[in-house]
Amino acid sequence: MSTAVAELLVSELDGSAYTPPHRSLSPAEYTVFCALVAGKSVTDIAESLNRSPKTISTLRSRILRKLHVKTTVGLVHYAMRHDLIGHDAP
Repeated sequence: MSTAVAELLVSELDGSAYTPPHRSLSPAEYTVFCALVAGKSVTDIAESLNRSPKTISTLRSRILRKLHVKTTVGLVHYAMRHDLIGHDAP
């Protein structure tokens, strides 16, 4: 059973509606999430968004924590599991 299906079943059993973790990302976090999943580096993202690499690294850390993953590869797996590859909006 996939993680997404298990989470859905648990939410149905306890009566709450399941909201995937990526829905809790801010617009800036979601933008960085999409760029990371697309293979862009922190430096490239910082340049394209006119932000410092430190800011992007901070956003990346928040994204990892909110999505319960530890690496960028984990973010890619999360995006694949939730059918987010190639999407621009949450």
